[in-house]
Amino acid sequence: MQLLIYAQDFASIGEVISGSKEEKTLVNKLKSFLEEKADEVVIHNVPVMLWKEKHVSLNIVDDGIRSISTLALPYTTSTHIVGDLVYIRNFGFSKIRKNVEGKIILTEWAKDPDEAEHQYLEALEKGALAIILYDRYPSRFRRIVVKGTYGYSYNTYTTTPIPAFSIKREDGIALAKEASNKELKAELTVEVNVQNASGQIVEAIFNGKKENEKIYITAHHDHWLTGFTDNILGVASLVNIANEATNWKLAREMRILSFTAEEGGSPGFTEWYWLYGSRWYLENVVLKHRIENEIYAVINWDAVGKGKLTIAASGYSFRHLIRKTTEGFKVRIEFDSSYFDSYTFSKIGIPSATINTMNDLVDIYHTDKDTINIIDKNVVLEAYNVFRKIIAALARNSAEIRMKHERVFLKSTLRKAGINVNIEYLTIPPRKILTLYKPIHRGNYREEYNPFEMHFLPEVITLLKYSKVLEKTINSILEGNVQKALRLLAKIPSEIMLPGDEKSLPIAPIKSIITFLKRGHRNLAVKILENSVEMLRRNAMENLREILKELSQ
Repeated sequence: MQLLIYAQDFASIGEVISGSKEEKTLVNKLKSFLEEKADEVVIHNVPVMLWKEKHVSLNIVDDGIRSISTLALPYTTSTHIVGDLVYIRNFGFSKIRKNVEGKIILTEWAKDPDEAEHQYLEALEKGALAIILYDRYPSRFRRIVVKGTYGYSYNTYTTTPIPAFSIKREDGIALAKEASNKELKAELTVEVNVQNASGQIVEAIFNGKKENEKIYITAHHDHWLTGFTDNILGVASLVNIANEATNWKLAREMRILSFTAEEGGSPGFTEWYWLYGSRWYLENVVLKHRIENEIYAVINWDAVGKGKLTIAASGYSFRHLIRKTTEGFKVRIEFDSSYFDSYTFSKIGIPSATINTMNDLVDIYHTDKDTINIIDKNVVLEAYNVFRKIIAALARNSAEIRMKHERVFLKSTLRKAGINVNIEYLTIPPRKILTLYKPIHRGNYREEYNPFEMHFLPEVITLLKYSKVLEKTINSILEGNVQKALRLLAKIPSEIMLPGDEKSLPIAPIKSIITFLKRGHRNLAVKILENSVEMLRRNAMENLREILKELSQ
């Protein structure tokens, strides 16, 4: 498979961090491939923050000194620490009795690798000197970005105040047993290179009949550790498409882009640290030159390797076209995800999609086991065939995304939610409707960690859905079924957050209601629930009026 040959060539470069010399090597290689095929190749230099580990060590000081292999988590800064090592089971997700202030925490990595961020913040708040995470899977290191603040704004924040480290599972389990039976001291040293640098975005242009309708084919080339599925295969897929496109008569202009700084690299430690490279391109190329309305669609490749093939796509219309185009393939189609570069474009109303198998890559995600050896070649081939078919339909065959269906979808969604509004749907620009898909976080950032979910019109539809659950809870209490009411309440967050916008949508004081029910104060619980239902409905309708006003402008 030619795709894998290209991928192995790129993989030989090693870890590619935005702004590094390895990135420049990859970019030069990719540029030389594309220059042979494209009508024009442009390199965009992007200001990034380079973070690269130079030296890291973990020594256990007992009768002697033992060294344990370790890696630093970005964006740990250079430091040297000596302190008592304390093992905490399920740290960050259960109450702890041990005092960890001024100590080095050893704990197992959370089930969701990205929850390392939550464990890190918990360690920081409890005054720990450092945190060491051992993996849930054997014989691997992992890199996940940790940060020193709660929230996901696009603002900058201070550097990570305490260091964080990854060790192999086998070493972690052995250390945990030792630390549970006797006092241990650990010595941690890390030296990293943190500096302003220049990342690079590669853009190859293939002329087509319709220059004012552009199809963007994208992937990111930066990656932590070995990164074969995330996202060396994506870069290789761009080269493969470029090869095939030389034999196509393009109905639409096609642009192939390889982004820097998807994994991180935003100058100043931005809270929403991922997707920085594509955000920079959108702001400094697309919006600056006012070509956003010329981008017909974006098709992105990220994190493909094994498991269930998924396409995360924005908008009813684009999902319909993808579903029709991929008939005969086993593909799950869902809303676009805020974890992929496609979201950068769908956020402003451009039909965008990412092909991925992300949900089945947890065991190797951001680890040194993410190599060609773990992939399912049949899945990768299937993914490429789907990728190619969608691209060919749009760029070569001029398939149409019937955007008028977005108005029908909006009207239908509101009716299903029991909302009848007097509005002329035909006056609403369909692309504005795409901007109503937003990521949500269930609960307060500080109190619980949940992955982002993409909802349509969450300020309205999601609030109304929770109001119905609260009504069911009230009925259960009135029927005397308190246990059912408690089960329903356990599934409801006290609020939902809109990451990026950092807007809070209150739901109900769930903890207080649960406490009142457990203490037998049913009437008080019902009264609070009734007030909450009324508040949710009122807020939902107020939000809808504001949103419809913006849509019609």
